[in-house]
Amino acid sequence: MTRYLDYTTSGSPDKPAMVLLHPMGGEKSFWGPFSEEMRDDFFMVAATQYGAGVAPDVSESISIERHVQDLEALRLHLGLDRVIVIGCAIGAMIGARYSDVYGDHVTALIMSNPGLRTREAAKQALALRASHVRAGGMHAVIPAATDAAFFGCPDDAHKAAYVATFRAQNPANYAATLESVLDADLTESYRRLACPVLMVPGGNDKLFTPDHGDEIKPLIPQSELVVLPQGAHFIPYQFPKELACLVRAFLARHAL
Repeated sequence: MTRYLDYTTSGSPDKPAMVLLHPMGGEKSFWGPFSEEMRDDFFMVAATQYGAGVAPDVSESISIERHVQDLEALRLHLGLDRVIVIGCAIGAMIGARYSDVYGDHVTALIMSNPGLRTREAAKQALALRASHVRAGGMHAVIPAATDAAFFGCPDDAHKAAYVATFRAQNPANYAATLESVLDADLTESYRRLACPVLMVPGGNDKLFTPDHGDEIKPLIPQSELVVLPQGAHFIPYQFPKELACLVRAFLARHAL
């Protein structure tokens, strides 16, 4: 029996569809502020990926390929022919892989906080974080993990709301998700992308630093690269209005 991701929609199904892919440590509510900015003109679909949020312990392996197949099952379930894919951080990598495998159904790809691969230093840090979470739960990596993702951002209620969602995650699932991307490398998928691509790195992103975008750009000749100087690791959540303006302008340039 096919199982569908937990998802939420906003906007009219008659509008162009946007599928939203959250980063590690997020779930479908991550996209709330951005969806508010876009839903008048687009059909917004935000799903919680397998293993994210407060789901029971995972019973199957977590991988980018698993996420891609889940996304395709959801597209078919919703009866969407073509979609605009928007992802943040690891969600952007999932979106790129999906756009490679199912490119006939992708109108455009927007990658916020894009990453090329899990670099060695990041690999070691993620493996250590997974170990801490398995031993001590989500509390063991707070506030270090959340502060890193919000570098340069206000310590306000908006951040506190994300931290509460992050804290409530299933620790075993989060650790498994961390471990699933230790060897991630999207180089070949980026080379094969045919749709228009917008990359928006954050100038304050200490996890997927802006030079990831510089490495990816030559692999995707048709891509556009716009750095958001004040952006940290979660641009759609932290700067939804600014990202919405960039996305709207990009789609208008491509008459989408």
